[in-house]
Amino acid sequence: MPMPWSILRRGVTVAAVAVGAIVAIAQGTVGSSSSAYLSAGEAVSSGHLPTIAGVERLLGGADQEAGIAVTWCHRPTVFAAAQVRAAAVDAVIDAGRIDLVRPALDGLQRAARRLIDCSPGDGFGWAWLGYVADERGASDDEVRSLFSRSLWTAPSERGVVTLRLKTAAAIRSRRGAVLDDVLRADLRTVLSQTDEVHIAAQIVGPIYQWVEPLAQAEFSRLDDGPERSMLITQFGQWRANIASCDARRFNDWQYRGMRGSCEGDDRIPDFDWKRPTN
Repeated sequence: MPMPWSILRRGVTVAAVAVGAIVAIAQGTVGSSSSAYLSAGEAVSSGHLPTIAGVERLLGGADQEAGIAVTWCHRPTVFAAAQVRAAAVDAVIDAGRIDLVRPALDGLQRAARRLIDCSPGDGFGWAWLGYVADERGASDDEVRSLFSRSLWTAPSERGVVTLRLKTAAAIRSRRGAVLDDVLRADLRTVLSQTDEVHIAAQIVGPIYQWVEPLAQAEFSRLDDGPERSMLITQFGQWRANIASCDARRFNDWQYRGMRGSCEGDDRIPDFDWKRPTN
C-alpha cells in the first residue's frame, strides 16, 4: 500500500514484528507466503528501520521475492518486499556499514524491478530504480529517465511524491539541475494541497536548502491569499523564506513569532527601538 503523507510510529511491538519477519524471510521459512513481507512492510511504513542484524540475515539469506513475483503477482506483497529492501539500504547507511551498501542496493534493484514487472505503472518502483541508478553513478540521462517514468505513472500519488521529492532533492545537491522538471512538478503538487499546508512544510522543509529557488518559483504561482499566508507561516517554522521576503523583514517577522505575514510593509509593526547601525 502507498506510504501516507505522515508516518505514525506504533511502538516497539511493530518493530519487533518487522525484525522477526525479516529473519523469517532471510532464513527462507516463509516460502511464497506474503504474511512476513506484509508485516515487515507495515512496520517500515510506520517509521521503523530493520536492525543491522536483521539486514545481514536478509542479505545473506534466500531471495524469497523471486518466488513471490514469479508464482503470483500480488502487488501489496511485491511492494512490501521492495519496501523492506529500501529500508535495508537506509539502515546500513545510517549505521555507516559501507560494506553492506552494495549488496543492499543490489537487493533493492532486484525488488524494484520485480515490482515494475508486476505493476509497470508503479511510481514507487521507478523512483527506487532511479535512486539506485544515481547511487551507482549512472548517466544523467538514465537517472532522469527513471524519475520521469515515476512522475508519468504517478504524478500525484502522495506517497510517491514524497519519496521522489526527498530523493530528487538529494540528487540535485550532487548533480545540479538534472531533475528540476520532476522537482517542479512535485513541488507544485505539494504546495497546491490547500487543506494540508502543514504537511507540505513537513515534507519540503527538511530539503528546502536544495530546492529553494524551485520552491519559491512554484509558491509565486499561487493566487490564493489565505493559502499563501498559511504556507509562509508553516515554512517559517523551518526558517524557509518561501515567499522571497526581504531578508531583514523575514528575520524581524520570525523574531515577532511569525504573526501575520512577512509580505508587505503593513503586515508587521515596526520595532519600537532603533536598529543598531553596525
